[in-house]
Amino acid sequence: MKKKAEIAIVWGKGEGQTQLSAFDAALADAGVADFNLVTLSSVIPPHAMVREVGRFSGEGVGMVLPVVLAASMGEGYQAAGLGWTTSPQGGLLFESCKSTPQKIEEDIEKGLTDMMNRRAWNLSSISFKIQEADYDMSCALVAALFIIPRPRFLEWFWMSQSTPGVHHED
Repeated sequence: MKKKAEIAIVWGKGEGQTQLSAFDAALADAGVADFNLVTLSSVIPPHAMVREVGRFSGEGVGMVLPVVLAASMGEGYQAAGLGWTTSPQGGLLFESCKSTPQKIEEDIEKGLTDMMNRRAWNLSSISFKIQEADYDMSCALVAALFIIPRPRFLEWFWMSQSTPGVHHED
């Protein structure tokens, strides 16, 4: 039996002297500051389990970690949110950064509803996580980490069920 992927939802807030140092502080708060993040779009693989973990406890300085990331950084109050819905056929993620948690929630619901209507999947109700930060220079972020079992990594990133993939098997 093939191991399934896990989507770990993490969040963090940070402050710094610059926007990027506040972003790094928020990444550290979420437990992912020492990884090289590779941004994905919005599709969750079939049968992946989504779990809210808060802070990632994995190790791997400099290792590549696939993510869907919502991050807002700048002076003063910042807010970012991530929404998701799942089904046996696959799932969807939607990121949003707005001026209030209520506006983020509305944006996520509208965006995911549009995306759900384009697919004939039996999708769950919408879940979401919103993070806020309020410092002189702030960053708020929420991320969906794609924790892919090693034997499945290349299959998920280079091959599909309908094609032999980008790389030919030897």
